[in-house]
Amino acid sequence: MEALLIVATLLGGLAAVGYFADKLIRRNRRTRNQLAARGRTRQEIERIILDSETPMDWTRLAHGTATTITYASDVNIRFEMDFEGKGVQARPFEERWARGFPDKAASGYFCDLYYGSTLLERFVLVSVDGGRALLPLPRSAIDLSITRLQYKIGKVHDYDQSLDTYLNLAKIQVRNHNGA
Repeated sequence: MEALLIVATLLGGLAAVGYFADKLIRRNRRTRNQLAARGRTRQEIERIILDSETPMDWTRLAHGTATTITYASDVNIRFEMDFEGKGVQARPFEERWARGFPDKAASGYFCDLYYGSTLLERFVLVSVDGGRALLPLPRSAIDLSITRLQYKIGKVHDYDQSLDTYLNLAKIQVRNHNGA
């Protein structure tokens, strides 16, 4: 009887080791897959945004006063904006370039770029002409230039296909690269 108990205990122990080893192996595979999924660099994400066909490559979801725009080929890449509360950068937005439209109402909003749960960068988009267009914030009130990445982010949010017209009216120029 004692020998039978020893054998049963050993078999139970081996079964438990096998069970937990299998769980550890599966967990390790999931962790590796999650890391691989999160393996994009900041430069890769910027390149994806720059190369995307807007708005075809992006999915827009409005919920209350907030909007989430997700890259269709990688849902980890997304922009989030809230047009109330902590999402407001400046209301009213007072720079002259933003108030040179028939409707003088302008407001600045934060546009957050995420990869998964990680906030990569906070941009500012300015709602001009009473909300008819969202324009990227230029380098300064005097240097009315934006980067190609800012331009593309503006295109991602360009629901009415009016970004280029409004950039021209505001005399905002797109710089060829992120520097000067």
